[in-house]
Amino acid sequence: MEEQRKKRQENIVAGVVGAFLGTLLGVVCTVVIGQLGYVASVSGLIMAVGALKGYELLGGRLSKKGAVISSVLILVMTWLAHRLTWAIAIASELDWGIPEAHRSISFLLEQGMLESAAYWGDLAMLYLFTLQKEGSGHFGREIEPAGVLYLPARDEILSMERNVAPEKLKSEREKQLRRSGLLLAEPAVLQAMEHDALREPRYLPLRVNRNGELSGSIASAAQLGRLGQYVERQLRQIARELRQGNIDADPYWQGADKNPCRWCDYKAACHFEEGCGDRRRFRRGLRAAQFWEWMDRREEDGGGH
Repeated sequence: MEEQRKKRQENIVAGVVGAFLGTLLGVVCTVVIGQLGYVASVSGLIMAVGALKGYELLGGRLSKKGAVISSVLILVMTWLAHRLTWAIAIASELDWGIPEAHRSISFLLEQGMLESAAYWGDLAMLYLFTLQKEGSGHFGREIEPAGVLYLPARDEILSMERNVAPEKLKSEREKQLRRSGLLLAEPAVLQAMEHDALREPRYLPLRVNRNGELSGSIASAAQLGRLGQYVERQLRQIARELRQGNIDADPYWQGADKNPCRWCDYKAACHFEEGCGDRRRFRRGLRAAQFWEWMDRREEDGGGH
């Protein structure tokens, strides 16, 4: 079967048409999910699979040239899908036409009327999701995430005395450079992210003791994999509950400053009122070791909630 496919003539023009039609499915998926306020990995998967399979089906076979052409189409159509998602959101907010909103994106970004960090961050996530899902076909190996880091959308503003010493000011600014997140506990990967990560890390959320042992916000590849699966299961559960009409107001609560009600988009419609059917679910903080033990017990129990 494999030999027959290799012998088939490749029709590049038909293949390009097939790849284009395949990426249109990814565009539709990206735009629909984007209107819900999310960037989902399934969009990248559909975009990549659609392009490669579309090229192969109509082009006869997928050669290296076809893979390169499909990759270029994936990049272009991902950018277009992201642009269209934002254009629809702007048109809805300002009561403009979609073409007008699309043309205005660059101007709105330049004037600071759109958050550039959110705009470019969403596009980067789309490309990363696409690379993770289908990158193995191009690089000959699985594409594994090395972690996730959270970056502020604006410069940190320090609250200090007017006559603060330059050394203290520099020290406080250095502290703001350290990111938060979770990283793969592989020394070579960490050193690739920051050259001094294994000695004196400035940017990564790591600690190095006198023996050179690493600690901090790090996890093994297996742990990151389990965490990713857990998050995906939770998202699927949320989608099922919404589809079934479950809109119970029972948020997790850690305190007045640590609760989802502070930024919930549905706060005005919810009118959360404890004692009238609504309730808070209190959850205490866990240390890293406690969390991974809890994840291990979940797996032993079959992944129950």
